[in-house]
Amino acid sequence: MFKKNIVTMSVIPLLSASLLTGCPTHSHDNPPAPQNTNNDEAIHKFVKMLIEALEKKNDTAKQAPDKDTDKVKDQKKTDKEPKKTDKKDDKVDKKVDKSKDKPTTNPTPQKVYTAKDLKVFYNDKGLAGFKAKKGGKVIIPAEYDYAENFKDGVAIVRKAGKWDFINAKGISLGYDDLKYVGKDGLLKVKKGSKWGVINKQGQTILPIEYDELGDITDKLISAKKGDKWGYINKQGQILIDFQYQYAYKFIDGIAKIIKENKTLAYINSKGQELIVGDKTQCTIDKKNHLVSVKKRGKYGLFNTQGRQLIDYQYDDCIQFNKDLAIVKQQDKYGLIDKQYKFVLQPVYDEMVRSDEYIRAVQDDKYTVVDNKGKVLINSSPQIYKNLKILSTKGKGLISFRKDSTKKLSIYAISTNQSSKVITISKYGLINFKNEIISQPQYSVIGKFPEYINGYINRAYVVKDDKYGFIDDTGKLVINIQFDDYDKPRDIEDIITEAEPVITAGSTTTASVGLPKQHRYNYEFRDVTNPVARVKKDGVFKFIDKYGKTVSPYKLKEGLKVSEKNGKWGFVNSQGKVVIDYQYDDIGYGFHYGLSAVKKGNVHFMIDKRNTEVSEYIGMLRDNFYIASDSAYHTTKPSWMP
Repeated sequence: MFKKNIVTMSVIPLLSASLLTGCPTHSHDNPPAPQNTNNDEAIHKFVKMLIEALEKKNDTAKQAPDKDTDKVKDQKKTDKEPKKTDKKDDKVDKKVDKSKDKPTTNPTPQKVYTAKDLKVFYNDKGLAGFKAKKGGKVIIPAEYDYAENFKDGVAIVRKAGKWDFINAKGISLGYDDLKYVGKDGLLKVKKGSKWGVINKQGQTILPIEYDELGDITDKLISAKKGDKWGYINKQGQILIDFQYQYAYKFIDGIAKIIKENKTLAYINSKGQELIVGDKTQCTIDKKNHLVSVKKRGKYGLFNTQGRQLIDYQYDDCIQFNKDLAIVKQQDKYGLIDKQYKFVLQPVYDEMVRSDEYIRAVQDDKYTVVDNKGKVLINSSPQIYKNLKILSTKGKGLISFRKDSTKKLSIYAISTNQSSKVITISKYGLINFKNEIISQPQYSVIGKFPEYINGYINRAYVVKDDKYGFIDDTGKLVINIQFDDYDKPRDIEDIITEAEPVITAGSTTTASVGLPKQHRYNYEFRDVTNPVARVKKDGVFKFIDKYGKTVSPYKLKEGLKVSEKNGKWGFVNSQGKVVIDYQYDDIGYGFHYGLSAVKKGNVHFMIDKRNTEVSEYIGMLRDNFYIASDSAYHTTKPSWMP
């Protein structure tokens, strides 16, 4: 308003002057005539119009300022604060900014599973795969007959008869066979007919170029190239030339080798011969640094530096256990200590040792000593007969026999009375302190099975033609009640029965025919499935080690043995039939992806695809072999390839 008045006031005088100037000029001689009032009104009207025009122009100027002036103002304004934009444009800009600045939207990153995150599982067909320990997500599909949990980044698997390693992604290392070769986690691998060594990460340690490789011990590896054996290190350097017929692994600084003339020698790590002798099966005693050597039919004793300690005079290997060694001389057994002096003279017909005790027999007289040579029991036939060490646990358990006589009356047809005296033998139990645990009351006391996977604390006893079971303290833990029992057999019996008769089973494989009896026994033999087959009231059943009736068939490697109408097959954990009921007999179940079966009179192995497999498995880490005869062996049978 103040501006408006200024403009109006400044313009009026000017306009008035202009208007007045525009009037006709009068001289002094001619004074102007008096003005008409109408003319004044016209002037005021014009001024008013002019002011309104100026005011309108001023308003327009406010609405649209001068461009140059605005540029200067805008520049100053920009220097002071950010430029404001139209709201619509601002929204668009914001949208554009978001699309530029916001990171690209990707799916949630997949968890990378390592070998430590995985564990073996079996699907409904009994095939093995790997899943996450947490959450149970399947990472490696189930497609293996057998699989072991990951160790040092790799897992052992078996598929279609082939052993291999896989990594945590399920990728095969592509080998035809594999074996552990030492405690440092190295693996012996085979491709075609050649062997090499890798570590657990799959890195090559020795190239695959050797015909055979032994174990890694004392940083040396026995290796074969062509038909000769020598020794190399883990870098592949030849330390002892390829010159031997056979080379064994180094133990305690020495190794046994077989020379070209088939003689035996012991060498050190430089290849120097320390001892020369005849071929023998004696092993190196690493703990005591000793080795027994045979020469001209007699055995002597050396230390592992090659110094002879005992002359060649004994009939068998000299092997120390703890502080004593059993020796054989002129078909009699004795006991020597580490000073090589006799603790028991070589006069005994039999000498058997357990972990802690030694039993010696001479003319039906029994002597029991501990590993220090202390005599614990020295019985005469009048006191104890037929002593047998049943257990060395705790105070130990020994069975003994006591004989008595009984006079029987016999009536002949002629009614003449006569009599007959018979001997009745009963068995009792004592411990190593010569304390009586059980008075003679049993007609039979069995053994404690120790065949498979460890020690099982049950032995059978028979009284009045009935069976029961005791533990290794002599306590009766399953009452005497059964009519029959599948009794344990010695390992020698198992191997004898397992000798196969090879018969043509098909055009591609050979099947193994075996004796029918005692093929699949259940006598508390397997600590992983300790069951016994007993008979009561005319019916056979299975019991556990507490006497409870159980099924002997447990889920093993995803499948379980099942019987229907006298035929055998396999079901999964849901009871669904995976391998049809077609076999006449069957083993304990799958082990390392294989199971023993019988069809007709022929025994053979099958895999989980029900395919016949003509092979054996030697897994020494379990301390036994399982063979295509379905039997378990503590040593490799001679007929195995």
